[in-house]
Amino acid sequence: NKNILSSFTRSTLNLPENSADIPLNTTLSLADKWILSRLSQVIDQVTEALNKYKFNETVSLLYDFFWHEFCDWYLEMVKPLLYDQQNEDQAATARAVLCYVLEKSLRILHPFMPFITEEIWQNLKQTEYAIQQPGKSIMTAQWPKANKELSDKKIEKDFSLVIEIITAIRNIRSSVSIKPSDKIETLISVQGEDIKETLLKYKDYLISLSGIKDLRIDINIGKPKMSGSAVISGIAIYVPLEGLIDIDQEKERLNKQIEKLQPQLKGIQKKLDNDNFISKAPEEVVKKEKTKEQDLIETIQKLNSLLSMLE
Repeated sequence: NKNILSSFTRSTLNLPENSADIPLNTTLSLADKWILSRLSQVIDQVTEALNKYKFNETVSLLYDFFWHEFCDWYLEMVKPLLYDQQNEDQAATARAVLCYVLEKSLRILHPFMPFITEEIWQNLKQTEYAIQQPGKSIMTAQWPKANKELSDKKIEKDFSLVIEIITAIRNIRSSVSIKPSDKIETLISVQGEDIKETLLKYKDYLISLSGIKDLRIDINIGKPKMSGSAVISGIAIYVPLEGLIDIDQEKERLNKQIEKLQPQLKGIQKKLDNDNFISKAPEEVVKKEKTKEQDLIETIQKLNSLLSMLE
């Protein structure tokens, strides 16, 4: 019910009508705490960059935060909660945090995207569950200040690692053509009890964002046979492939790719070994051919590495 949610936004979060401050006594998820900490950090960084007229740096900060961290990762993390009828309080908290971060983001984006931020801000003001801001235009809204109480460097560091691990698992999936709908088993081998406890706190995010059906996190897990693997900051990730894909078919596919690329590599290397080509071709052309050579070498090495996983 939107009226209930509107009341929740103001009372449960203790928000005055014209305020957008989220106090620390609110029950926030780890994802909520992470995005609020990142928002606080970005507001500080953007404000400092603007004061120094570093506009390129400002735009880069805004893009990375709003597009990648907020729209990509945070939205994906809280999506299951937004309409969870079994836990309306948690769902309402997620929606309130979304509104809070969006509204603050619109204000720091406004100097670079004045028309679209104004349009979204006006629509956000009209929603019954939004945090209301004074003024008729975003142009007259106060420039946001970082809330230092919401800053949490430990959570930011932990989430950075979790995102790296999720990305690595997704890369393993795509590299051997595992269907997005297929749930996988994953083993994460760590070197100490502290990092094990940290990752166990984020287990639900790892499972939901990586398409995992069975996740094991432990110290010094051995690599299973026929498994995809990756290493992130000393943490080994294994995805057993037996029974998940057709091993022989996948080997054939990888071998065909290697056979197709090897003649291309030999052709480029032959050209680069030709002193006549090196001396007469424009520098940009030679540089381009060397880049192609390096790309092909790295691709073939990656394909051979994938083949070794299947042994």
